[in-house]
Amino acid sequence: MKIGKSTIIVVIIVLLLIITGFLMSNAITKVWSSWVDYDPPINVKVHLKPDYNYPRIAEYVIIVLVDGARPDIIDKVGGEGFSLLKKEGVLFSNAYALPPTYSIPARAAISTGLPHEISGVTSNWYKKGVLNIPSIFSLAKIYGLKTGAIGDSSISMLFKDYLDTYIEIPETSGHMKKSTEEAVKIITSGELPNILWVGFADVDEVGHSHGALSSRYEEAIAEASKSIIKIIEALKLRRIDDRTVLVVLSDHGHLDQGGHGGDELEVRRIYLSIMGPSIKKNVTLNIDIYYTSIASTIAFILGLPPELISYSPPLSSAFSEEQLPSLAMYELGLALNYGYHLKDLFTRLELNSYVEKSDEYLAILEKIKASDTVDAGSITEYYVELSRLYEDSKKELISRDAGIRAFSAMLVGLIAWAPTVTLCYFTRKSLWKLLISGFIGFTAFWASFIYLFRYTPTMSSVNSLDSYIESIMASTLISIIVSSVVMVSVISIKDERKTLLSITPILLIISLSSIIILVMGVLYGFIVKFPFPDWSLAYLYYTSLLNEMFLALFNGLMPLLVFIGLTLKTKLVKSTRQYMKVSTVLNADI
Repeated sequence: MKIGKSTIIVVIIVLLLIITGFLMSNAITKVWSSWVDYDPPINVKVHLKPDYNYPRIAEYVIIVLVDGARPDIIDKVGGEGFSLLKKEGVLFSNAYALPPTYSIPARAAISTGLPHEISGVTSNWYKKGVLNIPSIFSLAKIYGLKTGAIGDSSISMLFKDYLDTYIEIPETSGHMKKSTEEAVKIITSGELPNILWVGFADVDEVGHSHGALSSRYEEAIAEASKSIIKIIEALKLRRIDDRTVLVVLSDHGHLDQGGHGGDELEVRRIYLSIMGPSIKKNVTLNIDIYYTSIASTIAFILGLPPELISYSPPLSSAFSEEQLPSLAMYELGLALNYGYHLKDLFTRLELNSYVEKSDEYLAILEKIKASDTVDAGSITEYYVELSRLYEDSKKELISRDAGIRAFSAMLVGLIAWAPTVTLCYFTRKSLWKLLISGFIGFTAFWASFIYLFRYTPTMSSVNSLDSYIESIMASTLISIIVSSVVMVSVISIKDERKTLLSITPILLIISLSSIIILVMGVLYGFIVKFPFPDWSLAYLYYTSLLNEMFLALFNGLMPLLVFIGLTLKTKLVKSTRQYMKVSTVLNADI
């Protein structure tokens, strides 16, 4: 049997695409590793040691993390615990998490004051172990305070070298009840550490399984409210409530249908309330704050020196008037360490103009330090200016490398589009058929991925990595089948180029999918690095990479399905013609 030239070309293309698929799997692994094994651009270190004695506001700080609790649902449910926190303390109604809004990065940011791109903890797949950077736990250890945690394996993983006590509680149903019981036991036993972190996992578990608008989610929040009351009652029973500051917060919210990780407002908004000595009462503050302010606030409460690199100033608006003078000195120390840290960062990144600007701010802060009076308001302003300088530097870096990224994306684009354009040229008489088939196949992938498997274009929709990848693979197969059906319906069985036409649509789908990849490459580059990308685009980028890999690996299905379809179509046409002939003869006889 003679094998035609077109058949040989198609076989070569199929084999080359399969090889490309395996090469892409290796590239995708590198992209994934660049995120989960991300290395920050600088090692975090403290520049200035304290030369000022800071008063201790409270002897103890208890941090209760209600994992995954949305503040709007807390407002709706209320409950005695949350109501008491609002009445006896300060509620921050506009508190936010940083994207990507995952649990482990949140715990690192809350405990250190560092954003994810500086702490190096960027995902829930973080596996590097203990964080050797300044945190409330390491600082407490250095200055002789006791630390402990209950029911939060992520805190144990990140800070186990600095925990005097850790009580493990399996994150299953009833986790919150057991955490509360252990917290009450420690409080009433008289062995309360100076910092105690208490994790409540139930709300997050229900959020993932039932969604934030479910009755189960509201019930879990109501239980959290009751648990908070039990902790407060234990403090009063032990008569240490006047020496304890209680910080209750969440690390992220949940989508209405459940899930987090993206940058949606309902996911980024968090609950934050503080209650205790020298904290204002019955005050709701509407200022925008981030959870990177919490570490320095806790350190100030415990009289620890400002040896944190906090990217956000402490929550000064939560404290009573008498604390403002010492708070001003504390914020000055933090600002100086922050400024010297940024100078090191800008030097490392070779941003000379930003080094000069940071020197200017540092000179002003050093001058204020040498003076007799320090105004908290002015220090906060300089803190904000330093943060603005940091944000501007990230934009500068993105702008600086734009030419290199554009050139790299152009090369990738040529590789992705050249085979498609070449085949389209040789089959140009049937170009409209190819375009229809390719576009419908591309649309079929995203339609099935979003509507059939319920993956919206956001990181918050990924609850299971395995299910996410399997859904992409299944959607890719659906797109191949749909595109093949379209090709069979539009190709003429007499078309001399039908063999070449059978493989071209999959190249078109790959090319269309590569548009998202190329946009990501132009804007941020092809791997995750400092500064971080727009995370919604990063999600689309990774989805498109996996889609292209599966298209390449399974590309041989399309010519096979088209061949089978055309064979059946040919038989159907022949059968129809024979039937018509017989019918004509019979009608003539009649």
